[in-house]
Order: sequence, then structure tokens, then C-alpha cells
Amino acid sequence: MSDERRIRKSKPIGELKVKITKSQLKQIIKEELSSVLHERSKSFTYKVIEDELDGGPKVEVEGIDKTFEQMIEELEGKTLDFGDEPPFKFSINLFGGETWKMIVNGVAPGYIEMWAEMNGFEAEETGKAYH
Repeated sequence: MSDERRIRKSKPIGELKVKITKSQLKQIIKEELSSVLHERSKSFTYKVIEDELDGGPKVEVEGIDKTFEQMIEELEGKTLDFGDEPPFKFSINLFGGETWKMIVNGVAPGYIEMWAEMNGFEAEETGKAYH
């Protein structure tokens, strides 16, 4: 009889209720938010704007406190390996000392992605304005 009683009192999984205090709920939410913010802090987005009529040539970077020009400055003198050609020591002088020439020549995204990889970030291109 006691086995029979236990079976009748059990509830289907869909009706299972869990008691949780406000402080436990706050802690769970805080941990989840912290996790999401940490993931986002290691990623950023960028948009390459080539055409002068759209305000270019420039790169808009969002999600980190860096400009395209600062990224390129940090790459100066570093050995870069894009995989499709031999590694080389980067210098902005390859582009006449001007970052806008990198944008116009269509190579800015590759250098942004390289900077991100070298600095532990994930970069996502959100759009282009090429004409």
C-alpha cells in the first residue's frame, strides 16, 4: 500500500515546482549577465565605409575603445601572416603612410581581423558602404 500511495502522489515532470528565494534569483541573474558581458567584452563590430559620399573613407568600430587608426598603429612593425602569402613585417608605409588607402584598396577588413586575433578579440563586420 505505501508503494501505491507514493505512485499516486508523484507529479508529472511538467508540474514540478522549484522554490527559489529572491536572493538566489538575483545571484543567478547577476552571474548570467556577467557571463554575457564578459563574452561581449571580447568582441566588437566594425563597418567599412569607402565612399566619400557616405562619409568615408573610414572604419566605424563599435564595442571597444579603439579606432581603426589605433589598431593599425599597434600592428606597425609586427610580423603578420595572412596564410596566403609569406609572413611579412607590417608597415603603414606599404600604403603611403595613410590608413585611408587601406580602406580604398579593400584590405582594411583583413587587418582589422588580424588585429582582433592577435589581441584575443572576435571581430564581426556589420556592413559595408562601397560604391
